[in-house]
Amino acid sequence: MPLLLSLITLIFSVLPFTLGPSSPFFTIDQEVVYVTNALSYVVRKQIPFYDHPGTPGILLLSASFTPLRLWAKYFIHTPFIDWSIKNFTFLMYYSRFFVLIVYCAGLAILLRAVHNFTASRLAVILTSPNTGKFPAVFHGCLAVVIFTSGQSPYSGPPGIP
Repeated sequence: MPLLLSLITLIFSVLPFTLGPSSPFFTIDQEVVYVTNALSYVVRKQIPFYDHPGTPGILLLSASFTPLRLWAKYFIHTPFIDWSIKNFTFLMYYSRFFVLIVYCAGLAILLRAVHNFTASRLAVILTSPNTGKFPAVFHGCLAVVIFTSGQSPYSGPPGIP
């Protein structure tokens, strides 16, 4: 039975790659949804896509468009939506760079918190590669780090009861 389930899982895992670039797995960029909804929020104050984590991400992304909106309004003298449609590729790179900065800041805060909680560089080393790709492994490593630090997960950082 486990072999049969493994074979079924393998088929469903490999199938999207065998369909080629014309399949829906490759033709939809998820970031386009976030960027277009952020543009919709800038123009109409409405977000057609309401889903977590979409809404906070869309609001942050629309707020990050403020320098671009000011550029389009005062230097190019064009409505922002027209400018953004003409420069959509730049807008996509801009949004990806902004999301990367937010992700790196969050990761830095997490790793600093792990270091403060455990006072161990090994804990930070074990935590950092597992944060994005393998959430289950990350939670397992974090549980091991907390367990081996000798502290209850409900107590504060070392030195604080």
